[in-house]
Amino acid sequence: MWGSARVANRRRCLQVPVTRAFDALVAAAADQDVDAFVALYEDDVIVCDSWGQWGYAGQGA
Repeated sequence: MWGSARVANRRRCLQVPVTRAFDALVAAAADQDVDAFVALYEDDVIVCDSWGQWGYAGQGA
């Protein structure tokens, strides 16, 4: 019992930052706010895609 309660609490703690990131992503997309959307990524982000161009490097890409 104690072990499973600790695991559940740890999972909740780990989900909070992820949930906040998704909420920020959804809000930026809904507002069509490109600056807010791009601000969610590091300056040296590398995004891989399987449609058209295969990859993009950096926020400016």
